[in-house]
Amino acid sequence: MDYIEKLVVGGIVVCSNRVLLLMRAEGEFMGGLVELPSGGVEAGESLEQALLRELKEETALADDVVVKAFVDHFDYVSASGKRARQFNFLVESASDDVSLNHKEHADYQWLDISRVPFEKMNMSKATRKSITAALKLRETTAAPGCTPVWRDS
Repeated sequence: MDYIEKLVVGGIVVCSNRVLLLMRAEGEFMGGLVELPSGGVEAGESLEQALLRELKEETALADDVVVKAFVDHFDYVSASGKRARQFNFLVESASDDVSLNHKEHADYQWLDISRVPFEKMNMSKATRKSITAALKLRETTAAPGCTPVWRDS
């Protein structure tokens, strides 16, 4: 059995056929890396509670989201050197009005899921695999609508 020291949750957030990606701030652990909204599970929290809290803290998206399904998990070593396991969930959002927490992330993008150039992004293979799995899973579920709000990168 793996020795996991930290539990993490991540959300593959989709709104109007676009997926939300965050870019880690320079100077932070893995600065410049494109990732999912994610964060640690606190004592006493369920995975879903932790996911909703992290979405609210990192993006201000929490009230307009629905956790649709568990997608997968992957392991990595965190900034503190702990072995972490990240549990990823497909999340549908009725809004794309993101208010970014700039302490951890420098920027965000909503990318069209039919044209996302994952192979050209500074993203881990595990994250790429999780997004691909979530989008395949999503094909079997209905997505709520949202009002597009376009943002220049």
